[in-house]
Amino acid sequence: MDFDNLLKTSLAVVNDGYQVAVNEVKEVVQDVSEAIARNAGEQFSISASEVANDMKGATYRIYFDTDKNNMKARLIDVIFIRVPSTGYPLLEGRFDKATKSFYPESQIASQGDLAEIFGSMIKNPESSLIQAIGYALRTKYDEIPF
Repeated sequence: MDFDNLLKTSLAVVNDGYQVAVNEVKEVVQDVSEAIARNAGEQFSISASEVANDMKGATYRIYFDTDKNNMKARLIDVIFIRVPSTGYPLLEGRFDKATKSFYPESQIASQGDLAEIFGSMIKNPESSLIQAIGYALRTKYDEIPF
């Protein structure tokens, strides 16, 4: 048995799949952030930051920054995404900050599906993303600029 080849193949699946998924999450988040900056204000953004990492993968917090130029600005959670060590499918769910535990609620099969999730948030005035942007606009301006 060729253990070297088996090991190389398995490690490629783990490392390559994981990295592709992480890069695609960051790409979608960046695209949404650019749309927010163009339409709501340059000071607003969404970002992805790793909040937990273990052998099985990493959990990312996608949050809205109410003023990216102010280190004391409020950060509002939008969604938590778990990237398994092998990549897709990703998991969307809840994250317990105290225990650093992730509780999956649904699967995300592809970058396109992830983009659809954000598209659905943008279309929905009740979504966490639109509520966060609305809050930031109300607290930043006396009169909303559009």
